[in-house]
Amino acid sequence: MKLYLIGHDYRYAAEQILLMLFPDERPEYPEAPESGDGAVLTLRRGGTYATVTCRLTRGGAVYHGRAAVKTAALTDDVTADRLLSRAVKRSFYRAALAAGVEKPVWGALTGVRPGKLMAGLLAGGLSDAAAVRTFQQDFDVSPERARLCLQTSHATMAAKASLKPRDVCLYVGIPFCPTRCAYCSFVSQSVEKSMALIAPFFDALLREVRATAAVVNGLGLRVVSLYVGGGTPTTLSAQQLDALFRALEAEFDLSALRESTVEAGRPDTIQSDKLEILRLHGVGRISVNPQTMDDRVLEAIGRRHTAQAIRDALALTREDCEAIVEAVRKSDRKFMVGQICRYTPGFRQAKEIIDSGAIGELTFVESEYAHDYSGIYAKGSWRSDPVRNGVVGGGCHAVDLLRWIAGDPE
Repeated sequence: MKLYLIGHDYRYAAEQILLMLFPDERPEYPEAPESGDGAVLTLRRGGTYATVTCRLTRGGAVYHGRAAVKTAALTDDVTADRLLSRAVKRSFYRAALAAGVEKPVWGALTGVRPGKLMAGLLAGGLSDAAAVRTFQQDFDVSPERARLCLQTSHATMAAKASLKPRDVCLYVGIPFCPTRCAYCSFVSQSVEKSMALIAPFFDALLREVRATAAVVNGLGLRVVSLYVGGGTPTTLSAQQLDALFRALEAEFDLSALRESTVEAGRPDTIQSDKLEILRLHGVGRISVNPQTMDDRVLEAIGRRHTAQAIRDALALTREDCEAIVEAVRKSDRKFMVGQICRYTPGFRQAKEIIDSGAIGELTFVESEYAHDYSGIYAKGSWRSDPVRNGVVGGGCHAVDLLRWIAGDPE
């Protein structure tokens, strides 16, 4: 589609909304005067308002859209760019709806973090009802999506409030996928085209782990969350995943870790050996993201798997968990576990399994300090030989519960 920008150069905003509303179109910026089908996006700055108008021509018919921002709100260059880009999108969006484009459930929103906008409204002092109402008015979002955004924003704000001044969350990015999705705007390479880059990238990543840990440790910061994202991290081999987590555990103090998550967004990268590695390193959550369960859409966006492959991958992850539960059921032992050190996610999962009442018995210990064992029930015998006395030892030198109940006492 031909785009004409008058009074501004907000190309990225215009292209984002164009590709969302007209996914088969590609932006063109003719040097010749405007003619024929296309969109003319004009910004005019006045004393009270800055106004963006869109004149959209489709099949010879003309449609109009308009959005305005109070000039007083344009307090600095960064704020002005954000608000005026948003106005460009809204004016284009309104013209497109007038032209008969179906209204998206997320309205005029583009990008991947709508909760950030809702959280900003709440942080600005609006009530839940007022924030939802403003969100719907500003972005034309459906009521269901607005309420969903409100819920996730509250969860986000609660997590942020739980952080202490020196707490940090560690993100490790793996910018590789089996194939690149047609809609993807992230920094990522397909393995098909860039397999040779994985090995040198991985070597550089391990160097960066060491360098980042030196800064974090030197500043006395505490890592409370580990998230390995992408791309698709499970594009890496089991051996590479193991090496990555060994490096993270060696370089960072992960004793305060509350979350350990790995994206496994592509089911064609999920194998049992990789799941086993993640489990042994205390990963408590993986994210399997199918995008859609429609095989036609999967093919259209460039994914080389089917909806059935997604079901198979989810079944494999369940089988891995069920194998642990079955090992416990077959055991006649009583487990006492300290929820400490880097195995925290696994211990928490074990507590949930056993607390259900279906199997075993658990005396659960939580401690601020790894070696604070005062007041622990049966502390005189809890470090006994597990085979002889039927009690698993705890503490920093404890046998990893998940490995032990799966039959690996070493």
